Amino acid sequence: EILYNEYQSVAAFAVASLLALLALITLVIKSFVEWQFERDQKTAAALPPERPVV
Repeated sequence: EILYNEYQSVAAFAVASLLALLALITLVIKSFVEWQFERDQKTAAALPPERPVV
């Protein structure tokens, strides 16, 4: 906002672009972690339950 108010629109656009790119990277990482967690949960659910040690 400071860059925009000082009429440095090129710098303001560059910063906004970097922030948008950071948001997209964050979404990709979040999706990957959720996919991995869901895959691990399905794998664990498919295993037979462990017997308690007496």
